[in-house]
Amino acid sequence: MVLRWSGRDGGLQMNSLRDAVTAVRVRIECGLLTEAFMHQRVLCTKAKEKTFNKGLSGDTKENKKGQNSTGVEWVEVLVTEICCLCIRRNLVDRMLELPWNSDEEKYIHKCLLDYAIEDPLRTTGNLLVVFYIQVINFNSWFH
Repeated sequence: MVLRWSGRDGGLQMNSLRDAVTAVRVRIECGLLTEAFMHQRVLCTKAKEKTFNKGLSGDTKENKKGQNSTGVEWVEVLVTEICCLCIRRNLVDRMLELPWNSDEEKYIHKCLLDYAIEDPLRTTGNLLVVFYIQVINFNSWFH
């Protein structure tokens, strides 16, 4: 509702990475972690498709603010944002239960590792170990 009232909820038609980050932040701050995850997944998929289609058409002249980002940049920024917010709000255990793909897992790993190195006494390091175990178990289970 906050996003709708502010005019920032363009559904899945985000025009900029900045708007996408705002939409993800609001959802997490409202306790809607799963919705934020699903929202970033759809937006990143659309951004990757848009980047791919631009490459096929040869159209590289689009330099509007926030619209020249690639799909990979969208994944990095949005997943890192979700991870950082979850660390601050002590939601990492819930975040780790979400079905992240391998592209997204790279940024979760980096974010958790950076926080664990920055402050080794926090529980983030323990959650990094949980993350490793989950990824190893998942990969060995399905491969």
